[in-house]
Amino acid sequence: MGISITASDGKSDLDGQGGYTQYAGPVYVAARGKCIKLWGEVTGYWNGSTGLPGTHSETTGWVHCG
Repeated sequence: MGISITASDGKSDLDGQGGYTQYAGPVYVAARGKCIKLWGEVTGYWNGSTGLPGTHSETTGWVHCG
């Protein structure tokens, strides 16, 4: 697992350890008056015909603006 947080002014924090099995983080960024974008990824074995590991990631887009 991995997670990152990025402020709209370019400041960011990344927890890209990849060794977590139950949670990732914490990550912090000073963003008063800014927007933030969150990104996370999980690698694992998914139900499917191949049974091979895969990675799924998501990004929120800009949120919590203010």
